[in-house]
Amino acid sequence: TFNDVVSAHGLRGLYRGALPPLLGSPLYRSTQLAVCEAMYTRLQLGNKFQETIPHTGGLTSATILSAIVASSCRAVIESPIEFLKVRGVDRHQQQQLFAGKSLAQAVRTLYTGFLFQWIRTSGMMTTFFLGVDTCRRNTDMFSTKTGNCIFSLFFIITIIIIIILLYNMFFIYYNECNANAMQ
Repeated sequence: TFNDVVSAHGLRGLYRGALPPLLGSPLYRSTQLAVCEAMYTRLQLGNKFQETIPHTGGLTSATILSAIVASSCRAVIESPIEFLKVRGVDRHQQQQLFAGKSLAQAVRTLYTGFLFQWIRTSGMMTTFFLGVDTCRRNTDMFSTKTGNCIFSLFFIITIIIIIILLYNMFFIYYNECNANAMQ
């Protein structure tokens, strides 16, 4: 619980495992966006993936394929970062975790939970990219400065709401844990 972590490790213990995602997040997020755009642009060159899928409002298989490939690239980068975050691994623990293991065994250890990470990321990011594609096809939102501002404003408001929800969830969760521990 919150009190156990603070009493055992101090306030610093609350941030244990925060460094890997802090450093890795820009890397896997920018990679997924770049890969999605590059893959989508490449698939636009041929006619094979440009046919619309019936009853989807103009969605093409190029959009779905590029979103899945981008999500997969993100999962490959994010999975070891999440592993280190969840384990709260510091440098000394890393040495113990990988001591006596071959490179293949160490990589296998880092990718523990990859399948679940990939499924979650693919579902989440494919949904996001399909939404962006729908806005591209059905509005002129991205072709004007006003449209870009509206999208940016919507994105910023969404991020603020998510931060508020996570903040509230953090305190509710820890207060619930403390309440349970006291009972």
